[in-house]
Amino acid sequence: MTDVSASTPDPAALSSSAPAPDPDDEGRTPFREWPAAGRWVVYVAVGLVLALAAGTVATAAMVRRSFPDTDGTVTPGGLQSAADVRRDRLGVPHVEASAPHDLFFAQGYAQAQDRFFAMDVARHRAAGRLAELLGPAAVSSDLVARTLGWHRLADAELADLEPATQENLRAFSEGVNAYLRSNGPSTLALEYTLLELAGLNYKPERWSPVDSLAILKAEGSWRPDVTGEVDRARLGLDRSPSQVDELYPASAPAEGTADAFVVGGALTASGKPLLADALVGSPSLPSRWMQVSLRCNPVTTSCPYDVTGATLPGVPGVLAGHNGTTAWGLARSAADVADLFLAELDGKRYLHGRRWEPLALRDETIRIQGEPSRTFTVRATADGPLLSDVSGEVSSVGANAVVPTGSPERGNGYAVALASTALAPSRAADALFALGRSTGATDVRDAASRLALPGFDLVYADANGEAGKVTLGPLPTRSPGRTGRDATPGWRNGGHWLNRIAALPATTDLVDGVLGGGARVRAMVGDAPAGGWTAAALSAVQADTRNPIAPVLVPYLLTIPQLSRYYADGQRLLTDWDFRQPAGSAAAAYFNVVWSNLLRLTFGDDLRASLQPDGGPRWQAVVRQLLRQPNSPWWDDAHTEDVVEDRDTILAQAMRDARDELTRTLARDPKSWHWGDLHRMSLRDGPLRPRDLGLLWKLVDRGSSGVGGGTGSVAGTTMDLAEGYEVVRAPLLRLVVDLGDPDASRWVVAGGTSGHAFADHHRDQLATWRRGDAYPWPFSKIPAGDVLRLRRGD
Repeated sequence: MTDVSASTPDPAALSSSAPAPDPDDEGRTPFREWPAAGRWVVYVAVGLVLALAAGTVATAAMVRRSFPDTDGTVTPGGLQSAADVRRDRLGVPHVEASAPHDLFFAQGYAQAQDRFFAMDVARHRAAGRLAELLGPAAVSSDLVARTLGWHRLADAELADLEPATQENLRAFSEGVNAYLRSNGPSTLALEYTLLELAGLNYKPERWSPVDSLAILKAEGSWRPDVTGEVDRARLGLDRSPSQVDELYPASAPAEGTADAFVVGGALTASGKPLLADALVGSPSLPSRWMQVSLRCNPVTTSCPYDVTGATLPGVPGVLAGHNGTTAWGLARSAADVADLFLAELDGKRYLHGRRWEPLALRDETIRIQGEPSRTFTVRATADGPLLSDVSGEVSSVGANAVVPTGSPERGNGYAVALASTALAPSRAADALFALGRSTGATDVRDAASRLALPGFDLVYADANGEAGKVTLGPLPTRSPGRTGRDATPGWRNGGHWLNRIAALPATTDLVDGVLGGGARVRAMVGDAPAGGWTAAALSAVQADTRNPIAPVLVPYLLTIPQLSRYYADGQRLLTDWDFRQPAGSAAAAYFNVVWSNLLRLTFGDDLRASLQPDGGPRWQAVVRQLLRQPNSPWWDDAHTEDVVEDRDTILAQAMRDARDELTRTLARDPKSWHWGDLHRMSLRDGPLRPRDLGLLWKLVDRGSSGVGGGTGSVAGTTMDLAEGYEVVRAPLLRLVVDLGDPDASRWVVAGGTSGHAFADHHRDQLATWRRGDAYPWPFSKIPAGDVLRLRRGD
């Protein structure tokens, strides 16, 4: 018989072993006895917490869905043999293959992994199809792109390229399309998912060689030249020709210019040249420039590439970089490659010289997301397309430009044609691949003769010590007496371009051991002992924040007397200032606000709102001249009656206004002023705006951060003072090549390699970029990291 007493718990024992009641529980009402309203509040709160957790998990899954696999083996189809894509610690792809086809196939595949949305936007912009992605807000951009015809030009030039170039472009396209075949929009980029949630129904098309050529074609610059002519025409409405010329000095100094320059071997530690380049653009995340290395393994005559550097999303090869023997970089050119021509129209005819000629006409249809398509007619004269049909600012030239006596009646305004050396087929893609194969300066110069990127110079050096600078793209030969600074009447004989010359301005002269750069770069390099320059040291030069106008203006500001103690607090900051502008500088904050107010007080009453000074090199040159003319009429405020202001009156008022502005916006105590609190750089997804995404915008808006430097500094963080202190242009990628030891080279991008928001390499280089530092740039040996093996699969 079973002993029941041994297996049945004693109630007394249970009672004695139970925990004692918690005194804090006394008086508590069990949840089930709560009032119904109270219980519902808890239910709702718990539900919200669970929903928030679920939403966070769903958002994380949505964000990570597009992150590519960068390790392992894939069989995409289309390879001739095999290729490897090795990733270094920054996620930069280093591509290796034994044949050019597989090399550029793998570059296309890796580029699509990292940046397909940026590639897709770039090709839509170049083709005038951005409204298909972003809706009505992009129509104005498409109208200009269709009128200029970048995609049509690219299509025309493809057949004239070398067979090897055509094959490389096809291989790149096949690599991109191989990645597209295995990924839908949501796994290509987060942006497609966001646009879909915002109502977009879109599937990316296959990539083609013409897409790459059109992106490269659109990179050629014409806008700075045209903007000058537009502004001069508007100035002519209120100012005399001599006054307009005063605001356009013949040669505005570019003290801080450091887009690209070479330090000769006599000044370097290795005895070989150093080449530095800063690729400038509008801030965005990801940066529009991307890093890459391409290596044939082995390097042979049939596979001659071993090159590393920077390119644009959608463009194969390397636009700026080195191959161990030669190095090259891009810099903005001072060459004027575009002019505006006024056109007198009569229906479908225009007056050319003394004859009426038919306009060239073609119809273009723009598809618009969410709206009916729009068809318009592109009209062109012998000088170029009528840009006034699609650009309000260019149209204003036809309404306002000064014309000779006896010109046709203006009526509602003349039409305006754009003549640009960028609007012609070229062999730029041939040159792009030739640079990668170059073995010395002679090869680089030959490639440069075909690299039609109007608006740019190519700065180069080789391991033998040769260096040079070449203006890229043909230059116009203008009629005698024509400068291209103002719109030219197209109805007059003798005013048109005579031809486009292929002979390009070039120099091989080193000034104080430096080729290119500005006065500040030459001074910094020259101040150091000869033979001491390294790539790391030159990276610090690229980050120099010294203000170029401050050494001229500050002595005048310090002589202004009779400021009250409150206003003199700001003035005293300038006493021992070294003119550098780190983000934490109070003196830099004060000076830049003084400079902004000085421009406003001097020119605000004389110029229309759209023509207010931006504070750039041209305006710095203007003020340098005016400071030597204390009684110039420009100092006088037209709004004050019976008072004639002079230079010192305006300077004193600018200092008072700056003190008041900083007190309002930052703090009363000057010790609390920091330049970076005003001078901020926003990094957002380039083409997307809040209106496109609504609240979803927060997923691609990474906010802003304070940076040092300013307009005209070597650091190049440019602002438009007519709009404020925020950075509008910056060096998005900085590199320094050491031709004595390529593995000692340095580079950094303002962001990261990846275009995928929240990915590890989306913005991992940004902090280093902000500090003005850079990373080692591997060449001979690639650090261990992820390896994606692309194989045929058969």
